[in-house]
Amino acid sequence: ERQIKLAERNKILIIRTEQLLKLYEDFINKKIKTQEIIELFKTQIGEFKYNKE
Repeated sequence: ERQIKLAERNKILIIRTEQLLKLYEDFINKKIKTQEIIELFKTQIGEFKYNKE
């Protein structure tokens, strides 16, 4: 929790392994495009959240 607040304050993105693997799986299965991933990384701060179904 403290690390997330620090990341938010410093405008850094923390990506948990599980979230990264889910994102990668969807990319491999063509459920998300490269440009969408770039936008996710550019717009989020703190803890990365990915919930595309």
